Amino acid sequence: AWGDWALFTASPLRAFEGELGVQAPVGFWDPLGLARDGDVAAFQRRRSVELKHGRIAMLATMGYITPEVAGKFPGYLDPSQGLKFEDVPNGLAALSKVPAGGWAQILLYMSWCEVSRGAGSDIASGRPGDFVPFLGWVQIFAYCGSIEYSSGLGEDAWGQSKAPGDMGWKPPFFTGGTQEQRNRRLAVELANGRLAMMAIIGMFFQDGLTGSAWGDGWYVLTSESPEEKNKKLSAELANGRLAMMAIIGMFYQDGLTGSAWGDWANYTDSPLRAFESELGVQAPVGFWDPVGFTKDGSTENFKRRRSVELKHGRIAMLATMGYITPEVAGKFGGLCAADLEFKEIPNGLAALNVVPFLGWVQIFAYCGSIEYSSGLGEDAWGQSKAPGDMGWKPPFFTGGTQEQRNRRLAVELANGRLAMMAIIGMFFQDGLTGSAWGDWANYTDSP
Repeated sequence: AWGDWALFTASPLRAFEGELGVQAPVGFWDPLGLARDGDVAAFQRRRSVELKHGRIAMLATMGYITPEVAGKFPGYLDPSQGLKFEDVPNGLAALSKVPAGGWAQILLYMSWCEVSRGAGSDIASGRPGDFVPFLGWVQIFAYCGSIEYSSGLGEDAWGQSKAPGDMGWKPPFFTGGTQEQRNRRLAVELANGRLAMMAIIGMFFQDGLTGSAWGDGWYVLTSESPEEKNKKLSAELANGRLAMMAIIGMFYQDGLTGSAWGDWANYTDSPLRAFESELGVQAPVGFWDPVGFTKDGSTENFKRRRSVELKHGRIAMLATMGYITPEVAGKFGGLCAADLEFKEIPNGLAALNVVPFLGWVQIFAYCGSIEYSSGLGEDAWGQSKAPGDMGWKPPFFTGGTQEQRNRRLAVELANGRLAMMAIIGMFFQDGLTGSAWGDWANYTDSP
């Protein structure tokens, strides 16, 4: 009756419930049923794609953030076109600035990553996402090539316009000062470089003799321990999934606002801006219209819906109190109708079966009189009344300044929204359990 997963031994999903990526809080989560056929090869392919997308998304997310925080590279991205790194905007707008050579480099690098070990070799080997061999060399040579290209392809060595070692980058705190200070720093750099050349030769020598640069095992992103290695791989999967969600959010914000950080003030074409200052735009969600009722920008439709929201909120507040008050304060004495005492009327939905016909007539007559006396929807469709203005001015609530009245109306909206959620919950509990307070012991039909 409680669906113990351990008893469902025939499920094809059990083939994957012990895989990396099955993590709290959702466990094995496959809402689209992609793994329900139990196909291991298809699962490995999807895992490889997930890892690739996660890695790209992590890089892309950092690519959005880093230029805003740390600034951009100095020098030229494309010297032939006079395009500096600082001229490239952040976010999606950068796509229009990348030169053709840049796109060629990006596509070539991506293609090389795919084919350097054989397309799909990570899946065939049973290690999705394992692209380590040779790709490191590609990255190293690509980086070295980009440095040489951006600095003029040896202009510091063969040309006349640059001093030796001048690669175009002027590190802060090291390029200022007098000529004597700069010469001293260059001398220090030469000395440190000579020492480092000796040090790296020594490391190569140790590595060749012992099999390790330090003469012992050194593990950063991998580990000799399978448990530790799986923990790091699981962290990569989780971070990749988070990054995929983050980068999609950044793309969405950037596309709407033209800013990588989604500044709402930049989204001037939004029809929702007509209503972002209306009453009811409150913390924590601000202007919240997930269904898109207001995307047409119609003020008439907005006024009608606001009127309906206020009426429903008021009715819900009364209904919520109508559930609670009889339980706490008891019921009226005397008769509700002939042969029907108030105390005989049950609380909650069960009361609908007991209300006499004339009681329903009174209820509908009262609702009709309220609508008629207020102008038959004048507050919703007309021009002379504000939404929710039914003609009654309650004492202690209608006086004061406009700011005070707006604050009270905002409170009414918030309380009405809460009451609508509350009464729906009470109806649901009452319908399932037969009790206004939802006693689970009364829900005998539960599977």
